[in-house]
Amino acid sequence: MIPPLLFFAILLIGTLALFVVQVLADRVHRRRMTALAREWRMHYAADDRFNLAPRVAERLSLPGAADVRIVDLIYGSEQGTRRYVFSAHYTRGVVRWKRREKCVASLAEKQEEWSGLIVAPAELSVVEQYRAVGSSAKSEKQP
Repeated sequence: MIPPLLFFAILLIGTLALFVVQVLADRVHRRRMTALAREWRMHYAADDRFNLAPRVAERLSLPGAADVRIVDLIYGSEQGTRRYVFSAHYTRGVVRWKRREKCVASLAEKQEEWSGLIVAPAELSVVEQYRAVGSSAKSEKQP
């Protein structure tokens, strides 16, 4: 039989090890997002600084999408258009099962007029989704 104090120490060390792994993984992810923002000459924010969640919620094409949260926001302005590329996390489902889902999407704003929501294909990796949405948003606004 294992002594309770040893069991507690093992659980505590395991928890701390997993916490360190999570912090390091978050740091790597944020560095990738920051590098992508710099590549596009834009800025990165880990949270929703511009309160985009209500605008995204009304543009999601899914019935019953709720509790929309915006994370990993890349934003910038060029030629009078403010562009936002982000990851939207939301709850899907009205009756029975509800589950959290996410998508990478883009919005643009020009003189208080908002564009439609451009959503990346879900089968790509997260960084590839950002690249796909970023390139489609750039090509959409060019004549």
